[in-house]
This record gives sequence, structure tokens and C-alpha cells, in this order.
Amino acid sequence: MIWALLGLVLAFFFPITIQASESQPAIVVVSQVRGSECCEPGDFSFFERQLAVSQETRIPIYFALRFDALHDTDIITSLRAAQNTYPNLIRPAAFLEITPSLAHRASVLYTAPERDWYKTTYVYPAGYMLAERKALLDTYMAQYHTVFGYYPSLTVGWFVDTYSLNYLHDRYGVSVHELTREQWGTDSYTLSGGPIHYPYEASRQWAFLPGLSGLTIIRQTIEDPLKNYGDMSSSYTSQPNDYGQHTDFAYFQSLLNTALRQPGGQPGFAVLGLETSMPDTYQTEFAHQLRYIASEFPNAIYPDPAKLSDLSHSYPVTVYAGQGAYWITTPSYRLRLLFSQDSVSLTDLRLYHADITDPYKDAEVINAGFYIAPFLLDGSRWYQLKGNWWSRLFQPQYSQGYRTSNEQEVLPTYLAFPKRDSSQEPKVTTASNLVTLSYQTAGRGEITFEFYPEQFILRGLSPSSLRYIDHTGGRIPITETKDSQSYSLSFVPAGDLKYALKGECQTRVCTFTPHLDAKKFEQMRTKFPFLFLPSSIDDRDTNGSLIYPSLTHLIFSRTPARIVVIPRNTAGLPVNLSTPVQFEAGELSLLSDPLALQSHETQFFDFAAPAPGRYPLKIMVPGLSPRTFTFVFAPDCQSAWTKCFSHPVQLFDYVAAVLASKWQSLKH
Repeated sequence: MIWALLGLVLAFFFPITIQASESQPAIVVVSQVRGSECCEPGDFSFFERQLAVSQETRIPIYFALRFDALHDTDIITSLRAAQNTYPNLIRPAAFLEITPSLAHRASVLYTAPERDWYKTTYVYPAGYMLAERKALLDTYMAQYHTVFGYYPSLTVGWFVDTYSLNYLHDRYGVSVHELTREQWGTDSYTLSGGPIHYPYEASRQWAFLPGLSGLTIIRQTIEDPLKNYGDMSSSYTSQPNDYGQHTDFAYFQSLLNTALRQPGGQPGFAVLGLETSMPDTYQTEFAHQLRYIASEFPNAIYPDPAKLSDLSHSYPVTVYAGQGAYWITTPSYRLRLLFSQDSVSLTDLRLYHADITDPYKDAEVINAGFYIAPFLLDGSRWYQLKGNWWSRLFQPQYSQGYRTSNEQEVLPTYLAFPKRDSSQEPKVTTASNLVTLSYQTAGRGEITFEFYPEQFILRGLSPSSLRYIDHTGGRIPITETKDSQSYSLSFVPAGDLKYALKGECQTRVCTFTPHLDAKKFEQMRTKFPFLFLPSSIDDRDTNGSLIYPSLTHLIFSRTPARIVVIPRNTAGLPVNLSTPVQFEAGELSLLSDPLALQSHETQFFDFAAPAPGRYPLKIMVPGLSPRTFTFVFAPDCQSAWTKCFSHPVQLFDYVAAVLASKWQSLKH
């Protein structure tokens, strides 16, 4: 039945224009199965519940097994039994997280403290040398083959480098890999600017960008097309553990309906799943999701890897839209149009080139992994803060470029188009190589965008109608140039047409073509690491690093003095210290171990005083200027009121300590 439905949907992929009623949505469900080894172990009962709901709903699930799960007799026995009974529903896959046992079996040194197991530098191959990556992958695949008698066609890893993916594809025949969604900094890895929502064929040079490698990439979860952009709270996706932080199942229903019912006949697509290590509440929610899909989308198809590859080629130009945000993705560019009230703006613009190399081709991830696609506009990262006069007085007005925000919080950098008639919704039509979007202007005219694989055309405006609104604080060398017959946005240091969007115009019709020289961009990535590879900056920033006392006034014998240290580079990212923090503490006793804290992103140092009094303390952080603080330890006047009233200075210190503690509690 699945094959028949799939054949039916593919038959509809090729007409010039497709109506929404003619396309069937495609859904991929991938769950990650962890064994019992450290590193957020999975729960066998949750795995069994996922097996059961797949059989109940008749929805196929790829169960991606971590290395320790391949050694778990209970997991493998249950999986094989279910697979033998329901071979079309239960689909084994590979989960490429690196555990201590996998590293040991591969003879690769594993150095992760248990608290940091999830960080890119430890948990994925990109954190290791090339020979080590190969050994880890070979060891995993050998065990997978021992268990199943064949190699997986689908692998999962939220941040996996191109060398590893090419090796898996060439050596073991892997045809589909699941990367995580667009995010900034979550779990120590950033993926910003890649193809969004729909499957795509990866570049052989950098799998984060589209190309012709033969490997299909799918992105984890359904992203909220409006609110996930720039969000750092991990709240706006279809993952139960994400949306469950702030809303309920109705949000998932809305998100799924958006993903599967796209405008203009664009076939719906969704990726779902849940790790078996997630708590019971989220497992119940995940089962509820699958039952809802079975009930509301009985004609959905569940493509295998071969059909996912077909899907990635069926539409070179895709649109993913919802709540006024329209994402257009092609092999040459990605952009985000935002319709908000009467305004129309381009808030994100990425340029693609299949010859750009992975930044971790010959280097390991240190601390945090960064995949940042070439951009001319990134309103999520470069913005001005909103707020009243009070916040404008005490908050910096421009981001430091190392964190993102969404439009609810900031004024993004963007390209402004003529205002629209907000009483009329934009119109979208799709074809295999074209997406058309049009809207009515406030002056009763019409503006039409025609998006093709290599360029896009704007009809109904002239260059003078476009305005680049710069909220970068001058920190990005982007230049707007326009006259009566042309318009361009250029990354100036790269040179003319090396890194730019160029528009040629005639009679209110402008044809825009992205220009990107791969070698030139790689030079820019090295020259401007702050923009494209922040983790490669290994300096210390005196202004960006945080060194501060938790409280300077304390009550003796109740609370120790605490110094908080967060060393950062000039990109605002945490950095490892080459040597431990040192102190000149005088009579204060250090209660913490600087050597044990050296690798922590945030370091807390506690000190005890021998008696009430004032105690200076000097702190020396490698690469930063020394700092000196004075801690005041007041006597506990609550138990010694007579003494305090006879010593006004001590009474004052006690009152100050009480008020400081109360103020800190209010702030938290």
C-alpha cells in the first residue's frame, strides 16, 4: 500500500502547477535509541512503548541505535521480534553518538567528563582527527553489521562533518542522514543558514549546503516557520520536549497542519521523532502525535531512503510558509520573506556554492561546532534591541553577534519592500522549478516574486523602492548600491561579484542573481571568523569575559564568598583556559579546586573568612587583566544584637548584607 501511495504522489510531482488537493504529504519518523551507558541513557520501557505505538498506528519508525544500544540484548531482541512481525513498520538505523565504549573499542582516546558528554568535541566524529573518525565509524558499522547482517541506509547525528558523511556514503552505502534543525548554540553546536525543512542532496565538499554528493539530508523536527527563527529557548518545534515548555498539544497540531498543508500545492513534508531517553511525559505526548497523524492524515506516505532521494530532486525550488513567514530554498540561495501587518521584508538571505569546503575538513571541533552558511542578511543575529528608554539606557543596542533573537524581541536587519494591503493575503503558486509569490501593495499595485533555481525576478517595482535597514552597528561590511537600473547588496571585502546579490532592472522588472566565489568565501571565513566560524577565535576578551562576585556583602558563617568566572573570546563564546585561575586570597580560604574547574565554561570559586571583617581578593585569569574585589563579612546580628548596636559599622554591614541577599533573590 505504501509503495502504491508513493508512486501516486511521485506521479503528481511533475505537472507544471500542482494544486493542494492533488499532493499527499510525506512523513518521516526517526527515534533515537540510547542504551544504558552513561551519556543520558535510554529507557527500555520507553523503547517498547514506541515499538507498540508504531504497530498500533501502522506508522513506520526508523529506530536509530546508538553503539551501546547495539550491545543491549533486551533492545535488540525486542527490535528483531517487532521487525520480523512488521517488516514494513520497524526500520533499524544508526545513531552516531560516540560513547566511551565505542571509543575504547575503536582504540580512540575518550576524554569527555561525564557532565560534558553531549558536547560536539566529544560526542560526534568532528571532534576527532580524521584517522580517529574513520576508526570510530568502522567500529560502529562492524557492530551494526554483526547485529543485523547488513549496513544501515539511514544515519542520525545532530552535527556530523562532511568527511564522515562522505565516508559513510562511499564505504557503507548510507544514502540518508538526519542533521538537527536550525539552531544557535544548543548543546554546543550551531547550524545556521542551511536548506530548511525539505530533503536536499548534500554537497560533497560541505554537506550542510546543497550539491551533488548522492547523499540526502533531512533536518530533525518541524520548525515553527515564524518563531523558531532566532529563538534560543528551543521552544518552537514539533519535539514534545521543546513545545512542552510553553504550550500544549494544540500547538503541535497547528505546526503539523502547517507543515503538511503548504500553499500553492507544495507537497507537505515533516520529520518527527523522540529520543528514548526523554521523560515519560514526552513519550506519552509522542504517542499522542502519532495517533493524531494516523487519524487526520490517513493518506500520508512514509518514504524509504530511495524515495527520500527522489523527493529531494522533485522540487529544486521549495517554499515553507506559515504565520506570515515564507522560506524559499533553491540550490543557489535561501531566503526568508516576512509579511507582518502592512510591512514586507527580507530578513534572511544565504548564498550557496557546492565547492565551499566544510570548516572541519582538516580540523577538529574545539569546544563548539559552527556551521554558518554565507549570508548577506541574517536578522536573527544582527539586530537592534527593542525596549523602552530604561532598557535602551542600560542594555547594549546591538548584539555581539554570538547569540540570536526573534522578531518579538528585536529590530532585525532587513531589506524593506513597498508596504502591502494587509487585508489581502499573499498568493503562492508552485511548479517543479518555480515558486511565485505575489501581494497587493497599499497603493493597489501588485508586486510579484518569481523564484527560480539560480535567480529570482521581482515584478512591479524599481530599485528605488528597496531599502536596506542596517541594524548591525556597522559590524558587517555589507554595502547597498542602487541606481535607476540596478541594485546590489555586497560583502565589500570580497570584491565585486565575489560575494553579492546583484539585480539588473528594466521597466519595473528586476532580475536578481546571487554571486559567490567559493575560494573567496573561504578566505573571508578565515579573515572574519567572528562572522562565520566564531569558535576558531582563541583570544580572551576583557570586555566580553565575565568575572564578578556573586555578592560582596555577606553574613559571616552563613554564606561563603563566591567569584563567578566565564572566560570568552572576542566573539562572545566560552573558551577553555590553558592554565587554572589563580588567586591572591590573603586570609580567605579557597574552598574550590581551580584545576577541576579549568575546563568548565562557567567556573564558581567559593571562599571562607576566618572572622567578620573586610577581605581583599585578587583574581588572575589567563589571558585577562587581574581583577581585585573586596568582600565584607558582617557578624550575624540576628544572634548578637547587643554587640551590633554598639558597633554601628558592623550593624551597617549586616543590614547591607541582608539587603543584598534579598535583592539577589528578587532578581532571580
